Amino acid sequence: MLLQVANDDLSISKILLQNNFFTHSMFYLSQSFEKANKCLLALIKQEYLTESESSIEDYFSKRIGHDKKQATKEIIDFLQQQNNNMEFEKIKGKLSKSIKSFKLIESITDFDTTIDEDLSHYNNLRTTANAQSDFLHQKYYETDAYKYQIICYILRRYFNDIENIIRYPTDLNGYSINNRFNDKDNKSSIEKLSKIIEGFLDIISNMSTQLLKTRNTVHS
Repeated sequence: MLLQVANDDLSISKILLQNNFFTHSMFYLSQSFEKANKCLLALIKQEYLTESESSIEDYFSKRIGHDKKQATKEIIDFLQQQNNNMEFEKIKGKLSKSIKSFKLIESITDFDTTIDEDLSHYNNLRTTANAQSDFLHQKYYETDAYKYQIICYILRRYFNDIENIIRYPTDLNGYSINNRFNDKDNKSSIEKLSKIIEGFLDIISNMSTQLLKTRNTVHS
């Protein structure tokens, strides 16, 4: 259900972008990212609720809310437990050197450049490893947990810090947001970001299907 809503939010974002509602389009991309993560997290947590958490809804209310960083952290922690041989810290270290913090994006030009770099990371992630690939990609390129970690690190820095600013602009942050997003020159960049979200939803779908298959096998 949540994954369908995430896909609907992506569709709404594309419609808004076509009609030049740039900040609104970004907001719905953010919503799509949040709900996709909650879809996967709900499946993960079904069997791991604590005594103080009476339901998935209770868990989301108490622990997650709209905090995309916390949601993705809990998913990555689970994936790390399930794939304890995967070099998550090395992947994280590689990403921290190669992607720019959203807070450093100060202009439309910076935004365009950063999106191009991130789309390049995403496209490389989808390629079959070859002799020129780094050792992490050679080892893990077929693994959804590897793809998830990289794409969620790319995406969450756009969305974790900006949603409230977009939703509740003030005199202090209004110029910054307008300068980054509310301009027709950003249209192609938001389209590229939308492509990354689309790929992310496919990965969430694959991981959710696999998790359900594994769970059904265990309980059969």
